[in-house]
Amino acid sequence: MDDDLAPAPGTGRRAPQPDLVLDSETFPSWLREHKVEIPDPVPGYVQRPELEQRCSPTGRELTVLQAPGGFGKTALLAACCRRLRDADVPVAWLELGDADDPAALAMYLALSFERAGIATFDAVTDVAAPAGERESDTQAQYRANLLIRAIRHVEAPCILALDEVEHLRNPEAVALLNAFLEAAPRQLSIALAFRERPPGLDIATRLLDGRGGTLTVEDLRFSRADVGRFFGSRLSRRELTSIADYSAGWPIALTIHRNALGAGAPPSDPVTDDAAAAWIDARLLRGLDDDDREFLLDISLFDWIDPELIDEATGRASSRRRIRTMAPLAGLLRTAGGANAAQLHPLIRDHCAERRFRENPQRYRAVHAAIARGLSRRDHVVEALRHAAEAGDPELLADVAASADPVALWIGRGFDALQLMDNYLTADLVAAHPRLALVRCLVRALSGDMEGARRVYQAAAPGDSFRNADVRSMDRNHLLILGILHVLGCSPLAHFSELVDVGSALVAEPDLDPMVRGMLRQGMCLSLTDMAEFDRATTEAEYARADLGHHTQYLSPHLDLQLGIAAMAQGHTADASGRYQAALALAREAHLGDTGTVMFGEILAAELELERNVSARPLASPTVSTRLLSESGASHDIYAANVGVAAELAIASGAPDRALATVLSARDFARSTERTALATLLSAMRVSILVIAGRVEDARRAWHGDDLPGRDDACLDFAIYRWREVEAMACARLRLLIACADFKAARDLANRLDIATASRRLVRTRMRGLALSMRLESLAGCVDHAAAHLRTYLGLFTRADYARPLARERTVAVPLLGHVAETCTEETVATAARDIGDALAAAASPFAPTMPTLTARELDVLKRLEHHADGQIARDLNLTYDRVRYQVRRLFAKLGARSRLDAVHRARALGILPEPPL
Repeated sequence: MDDDLAPAPGTGRRAPQPDLVLDSETFPSWLREHKVEIPDPVPGYVQRPELEQRCSPTGRELTVLQAPGGFGKTALLAACCRRLRDADVPVAWLELGDADDPAALAMYLALSFERAGIATFDAVTDVAAPAGERESDTQAQYRANLLIRAIRHVEAPCILALDEVEHLRNPEAVALLNAFLEAAPRQLSIALAFRERPPGLDIATRLLDGRGGTLTVEDLRFSRADVGRFFGSRLSRRELTSIADYSAGWPIALTIHRNALGAGAPPSDPVTDDAAAAWIDARLLRGLDDDDREFLLDISLFDWIDPELIDEATGRASSRRRIRTMAPLAGLLRTAGGANAAQLHPLIRDHCAERRFRENPQRYRAVHAAIARGLSRRDHVVEALRHAAEAGDPELLADVAASADPVALWIGRGFDALQLMDNYLTADLVAAHPRLALVRCLVRALSGDMEGARRVYQAAAPGDSFRNADVRSMDRNHLLILGILHVLGCSPLAHFSELVDVGSALVAEPDLDPMVRGMLRQGMCLSLTDMAEFDRATTEAEYARADLGHHTQYLSPHLDLQLGIAAMAQGHTADASGRYQAALALAREAHLGDTGTVMFGEILAAELELERNVSARPLASPTVSTRLLSESGASHDIYAANVGVAAELAIASGAPDRALATVLSARDFARSTERTALATLLSAMRVSILVIAGRVEDARRAWHGDDLPGRDDACLDFAIYRWREVEAMACARLRLLIACADFKAARDLANRLDIATASRRLVRTRMRGLALSMRLESLAGCVDHAAAHLRTYLGLFTRADYARPLARERTVAVPLLGHVAETCTEETVATAARDIGDALAAAASPFAPTMPTLTARELDVLKRLEHHADGQIARDLNLTYDRVRYQVRRLFAKLGARSRLDAVHRARALGILPEPPL
C-alpha cells in the first residue's frame, strides 16, 4: 500500500495527503513562518458564498468573527483571504499565541506584512513622521511605527487578518495592538477571529459607529443544507436530520462525526453535552483503538509534527506512517502555505494534552522531558527549556540551560532567544551554574539594567567556583561580558586600555574558538574607535569578519556601523554613508530578530546626513527614547548621536528649550544608570545649548556645577575621554569663552584643539573647531584671521562635505564666505565658498526663524554700537555719517530693535555678539 495515501473519510479508500514531515533542524524558522501563512484549505471544506461575502474584510475598517472553538472561524476567514490574495489584494495573516508579548507581536506583524508584499522599510525613507506620532519607547513601538508608515505609503487597499486573538493575554501586547488599530491608515481593513475578546482590546467604538461588522455563532452554524453538502450523498434524510439536530451545526463536530463514519461508527450516536470535550471524547477518541488513542494523546504534547522526534520522545516507531493512516485525523491537521509540516487543530491539541495530564501525569512529564532532551541535542535550547519546565524537572532545566553557549545563542538566534532563556532561569539555577549567571548578566546589560547586570556579574566573578576544567573558556566569556558592561555602560575610557591589551593577547592564542575570537575582535574594534585609534579599529573589524564566518549575518551590520563611525569621524563621508547603508541593508533583512541594529543604523545615518547639510529636515525614521536605546543595547556612539540629532533639530526649529529638555532627560538617565562618560558628554552639550540660547551666565554655572574639567587643556585629554566627549567638551568650552569675550583663552584652546584633531585625523571635530575659531576671530574684530580659518575649513570641505558647522555659525559665515569666494585664488576653495554661501542664503536659519543675516559692514557697526557714537563709528570705519545712520537703521530693522541698547541685547541673545566680560 502507498505510504503517501490515507483513508478518505467515509470511503475506506486512500486519498492523497501532504507529507507531514518536518526536519527538526528547521523548526524555529518554520514555526515562525507558520504563524504568518494563510492556512491551507481543510479537506471537505464547504463553500458558503453568502457567508464568505459577509466575512470578507474589504469594504469596512473592522470585521469580527466571535464564536467558541470549532465553529470554523479560521477556515472561513482563510478562505476569504485566499480569494482576496488571488485577486492581488495584499493580505497579511497572523495567528496569535499565548507567548506573544509586545516584542513578538510587533515582530510577527512586520513578518505578516512582508509576506503580503509590504516590507517595513520599503520606500519610506522620504516619509516624515506623521503628526501626533509618539516617540518610540520600546522596540515593539518602534517596529509598529515603522510598519504604520510603510502601510500608509501603500495607496491600494490591504488586509490584516488576526486569528486566535483570544490567546493575546499580555496586557502590554493588547495595548500595542490597540495603538496599532488606532493608527491604522484608512486603506487597511482588519479582521479579528477569536473565541472571547481579550480583556482590554478596544474594538467597541468601531463596531458601534458602523465602521465594523460582527459574525457570531448563529452566523457560523451549518444549516441543514450545508450539512447535506458536507456529507455528500452518503446520508439518508433521517440521518441528515438527526446529525443536523444534535450537532447544532457545529463544524468540528461534523468533521469528527464524518471521520467516525469512515471508521465504521453508526450514523447517529447523539451526545447530550455538545461541549468540545464531550464531542472529542465521544466521536474522536472513542473511535480509536487503545494504542492509537495513546499515540494521539502523546503527540498532542508536541508543538509540531516531527515524526523523528516523536519516535525518539515516545519510544515508538513508524510515527510517520501511523499519522498518515489514522483516518480520524483527516481535516484535524492544519498546514499553511503548502508547508510540508503540520500541527494538530488547537482545539484537539489542547483537549488531548489536558487529558494526557489528567489520565497519566507521569507520562505527561516523561514525554515532555524526552522532547526537551531531543530538542536540546538539536540545539533548539529555548524550545527545549519550555518542555523541561512542563516536565517539572529542575535538574533537566539546569542541564538544558547549562549546555547552551550564551554567546553562540545570542549570535545565532538574537537577543530575544537569550531573553526567553533567561525567563526560565530561577535564582537557585543562576547561583549554582556560573555560565547561567553570565546569561542573566548579559540579558540585563543588553536590556539596559546596568546596575542589575553589574550585581550579577560581581556575584559570579571568577573565583573558586570557576576553577574547573572549563576555566579558560569561562575566562573568555567573562572577558566578553566585562567588555559589554564597559561598552554598554559607557564607562570611562581609561578602563578600556587594559581590556584591549588582554583581548589582544587572547586573540593571538592559536586554539581559541573562532567565534570567541571574532567577538573579542569586535569588542576591541568598538573600544579602539572610541579611543580614536581608527587604523587599529579597522584592522580588528576585518579580522573579526573573517573569524566569525557564517555568524557574520548577525554581526556584520554591527561591524559596518563601527567602520562607518570611524569613517565619519575622519571625514570620509562617502565611505561612512556606504558603511551605514550596507549595515542597514543587512539589518533590514534580519530586522525581525534584531530591530535594534536597524534603529542604530538609522540614527547614525541621520547624524551623518544632518552634519552634511545646511538645512535640518525632519527625520524619516521614528524618534526613539533613551529608554528604548538602553533596552536595545546601545553603545556610547548611539546615545550621543541620537541626543545630538534631536537637540540640533530642536534648535534649528527655534526651540532651544526643547533641545535643553532632551539633553537633561538623557543626562538624568545616564546618571541614574551610572553611564559616566555619557553624562559627561551630555553636560557639555547642555552648556553649548545654553550659550546658543543666550543664557551665558547659566552656561557658566552649568560648566562648574556639572564638574566639567577645570582647565581648558583637560578637555583635550584623549587618554581619559572618548573622542566624542572631547569634541563636546572642547566645543562647549570654546562657545562659552567666546560668549564671555575671553578671546585669548578661546584662541589658546582653539589652537590646541586644531593640533590635537589634525594629528588624530578627527576631521569632523576639527571642522567644528574651525567654524568656532572663525566665529571667535570675527567677533574679536580679526576678520583676516577669521577668513583664514574659513579657508582651512573649506580646504577640508572639498574632501569632507560637512556643511553643518558653518550653518551653526550662519550669521558670521555668510559674509565671510562671500569674501573668500571673491578673493581666494584656489578654485576648489572658492567654489566651495560659493556653494555653501548660496545654500546658506537659501536655507532657513538653523537656530531660529528670526535669526537675521548681517553683512560684514553691519557686524562692524553692531560691535561698536554700545560704546561709540555714530560719528566715532564713521571715523573708525572710514564711512560717512549718513552711511553709518543707514547701517544703524538696517540693524534696527533686522533685529527688531527700538534703540541702540535694545539692538545690542537682542544681538547677544541671538549669539551674534558675545556677552560682556565680568
